[in-house]
Amino acid sequence: MGVFILWYDSLGRLGADRAGLFAGIIPISAVVTTVTLGLGTLGPADLAGAALVAAGVVIGLRPARRKDR
Repeated sequence: MGVFILWYDSLGRLGADRAGLFAGIIPISAVVTTVTLGLGTLGPADLAGAALVAAGVVIGLRPARRKDR
């Protein structure tokens, strides 16, 4: 339940567009959980996918550029 409170609090602080980027963390956490529980091994495709997702979240969270005119 605490997670939902934090999620909806983040919506107000970040905005829906930026808070939605954190859904991209789900594949990363799935890979980490699988390896931690010993249910699978970490392969190159897993690492590459996690890196791409992390890069997308970081790029999406950058401050918006201001157009000075």
